[in-house]
Amino acid sequence: MINIILAEDHLVVRNGIKLLIDSQDDLSVIGEANNGEEVLALLESGLKPDVVLSDISMNGMDGLQLVERLKSDYPDIKVVILSMMNSSQHVFQAFDKGAKGYLVKNVGYDELLFAIQHIHIGGRYLCEELAMMLV
Repeated sequence: MINIILAEDHLVVRNGIKLLIDSQDDLSVIGEANNGEEVLALLESGLKPDVVLSDISMNGMDGLQLVERLKSDYPDIKVVILSMMNSSQHVFQAFDKGAKGYLVKNVGYDELLFAIQHIHIGGRYLCEELAMMLV
């Protein structure tokens, strides 16, 4: 079972992602947060996710700040960025700070699931749309 915390400040988006993830037998959303501070509070309360799926743009602590903090304080947790921002600058920043994956929000369901599973077993992932843009 891959345990996931979702960090997304748009409730409708977060609920949609949660429904998709929870429909899989091997994935489970164990926590939800509006920003990085709430993710850290969940971790401090004892939640132990394998993966944090985080937006970049959130009020308070954003996704890039969260990646940096998790890398230093919780190095075993893998972070996947799921964002509307598709610029190479954001991609490079996210990976530089410690993210293991970067997906745009219009990624297909199958690609999202593949990315989470691939990252969980130690891989890194850049969605096809961004990979083609960078090529």
